[in-house]
Amino acid sequence: MRSIATAWIAVLLVAAQPACGGGGGLARDAGADAVADLPADAIQDVVADGIGDDLGEVAPDAATDDGLDRDARRDADASSDVTCQCASNADCAGAFLALGPCERAVCDPDTCACIRASAPEDEPCEDGNPCTEGDACRAGACRPGTNRCACATTLDCASKEDGDLCNGTLVCANPGDSGSCQVDPATIVACTVLLEPCRANSCNPVTGKCEVAVVNEGMPCDDLDPCTTGDTCVGGECTAGGTKACDDNEPCTSDACEPGRGCVYRPNQDPCEDGDPCTVGDACAEGHCVSGAPNLCDDRNACTLDHCDAATGACVHVPRSVDDFNPCTTDVCDPMTGQVFHRPVNCDDGLACDGTESCDPVTGACVSGTATACDDGNPCTDDACTEPSGECVSTPVPGRACDDGIACTDGDACNADGTCVGTVELCCGDNVDNDGDGLTDCQDPDCASDPYCNG
Repeated sequence: MRSIATAWIAVLLVAAQPACGGGGGLARDAGADAVADLPADAIQDVVADGIGDDLGEVAPDAATDDGLDRDARRDADASSDVTCQCASNADCAGAFLALGPCERAVCDPDTCACIRASAPEDEPCEDGNPCTEGDACRAGACRPGTNRCACATTLDCASKEDGDLCNGTLVCANPGDSGSCQVDPATIVACTVLLEPCRANSCNPVTGKCEVAVVNEGMPCDDLDPCTTGDTCVGGECTAGGTKACDDNEPCTSDACEPGRGCVYRPNQDPCEDGDPCTVGDACAEGHCVSGAPNLCDDRNACTLDHCDAATGACVHVPRSVDDFNPCTTDVCDPMTGQVFHRPVNCDDGLACDGTESCDPVTGACVSGTATACDDGNPCTDDACTEPSGECVSTPVPGRACDDGIACTDGDACNADGTCVGTVELCCGDNVDNDGDGLTDCQDPDCASDPYCNG
């Protein structure tokens, strides 16, 4: 029986990995970022429109509508709660109960969490079948190499078994002249994936049964309670490490953490200072410091940045910079929406087999791609790239002379399957069917004139 890595198991296990932060709140940070990125005059317009009036809370987050984290200052506070599972790939050595022959446990630099990743293409691997040679990783799976185990019936494959009751039983595929021992997919034990960060379900190779085991002991996890931090796996359970402190550094809100919701920042009506010398009589409303009698200086052109000069009180309209300094894009700003577009230069010639064309980032000129190389290394096929898919197609060439690598055969030629086979038996006393016709030694007509058979 052999080991098989299934990509869908890897996907589910990655989904179960804890995200950095312990106590959750990513959606709320997204809302806060959106508010923090608005110009000062735009924020004032939002407050003046009365967003969130019916809830009695700060303008609710667009994704959750629950009045959670709202501005950039709250993001800075939330970042202090981040708990990383790893800093390098070495930290992920024991993150998963089992990895396939073409899987690696690596540290995701964006989430600082351990994830499953595919091994490099063409890296040697072991598919668990002792009958194959030259196994290599392809798209995250160990692809078998050349099968060296010939068989006439499934009984011929019994001696090749490895004693593993989980990874499938060898059967004789294409029994007869061209039979080979292959794993019967129906005999592979597939265990139900547990969508839990602290436990995993895998097959015991001795019993052939699925068993649940504790994993990621002491590693970060998420107990799905937004009011806890520092969650870790303890004895197969995701256990909270502490209580989340909610402080958005906003004087116009009263802060608390509510079970099932996380941090909630309820507005107050205290006096405040918006820090803008062009406004007076600032006061808290709807959780924000609202300026009194502001000079918005709005020229109704979304492609300019408008503000009141702190020294003179004059309106200043600064054109937004839209140039990305990339000669391979055309940069424009929509004066109605303020959206900046960097439209890439299209260098595609419409052909798949001549490679992917690109734009030279220095000159802006289109550069030709690299043509697809279609050589499968098989002398019994003609290989070519096809349009419009760009896929390589290998066509068998029956009758082409070749060398099957067996010294005891002659007349080697390619068959209709694209395989090099010998047609004449040369060794008539080795008790081996070298030419694969089902006849051994003196049973083969090719040995009729051999002295061994006439002696």
